[in-house]
Amino acid sequence: MKESIHRRILTIILVIGLSLGMAVAQTCNIEAPAEDTSVNMIGWAFPITEFYADELEACSDVDNLDINTQLLDSGSTREQVRLALSGGGDSPYGILHGANGDIIEWASQGWVQPITDLVEKYREQYNLDDIADTAWAGGSYEGEIYGIPIVANTHHIMYRMDLFEEYGLTPPETYDDVIATIVSRNFEGVLDEVEEIKLILVNYSRH
Repeated sequence: MKESIHRRILTIILVIGLSLGMAVAQTCNIEAPAEDTSVNMIGWAFPITEFYADELEACSDVDNLDINTQLLDSGSTREQVRLALSGGGDSPYGILHGANGDIIEWASQGWVQPITDLVEKYREQYNLDDIADTAWAGGSYEGEIYGIPIVANTHHIMYRMDLFEEYGLTPPETYDDVIATIVSRNFEGVLDEVEEIKLILVNYSRH
């Protein structure tokens, strides 16, 4: 989807501002564009994206700038984005909220433009090296950057103390330990392989 250079740069600055906290306390540090400009954002609703949407909308107070945000459930968001992007032509959305898998889908289909050039242009100005390389990798496809990381999920590792005590197991400290516990066959004769994997992996990977 092709965008004017002016609108593309403005959009990338808005997203960079969100990722690094440039827009705070319902204010916006974006300079007013020379002409009327609208930027539409779509994403799915949960507390952090609702916060970001509010911060984006604060930028509507800037002269000549109109920000519109639309937050749906994740399934509806993905459906709307696919419909908008797959039809060709100009996208109604300048900012798309998506996960790593969405980036791969959109980029592999040629539905979105890489922003590598703009990330490099603003890397020093906005200290983009503060974002970890692994996070950038999640927003990249075949060597090009398509998305700016702004959130990351944190998973808690938990285990069933009663079961580990019952089977004489030492609680793992790393994922290698988790796998080693499984392949050690400490459950042989007690649990079949499927139950064994459920006991260890499921209880470790769920929130």
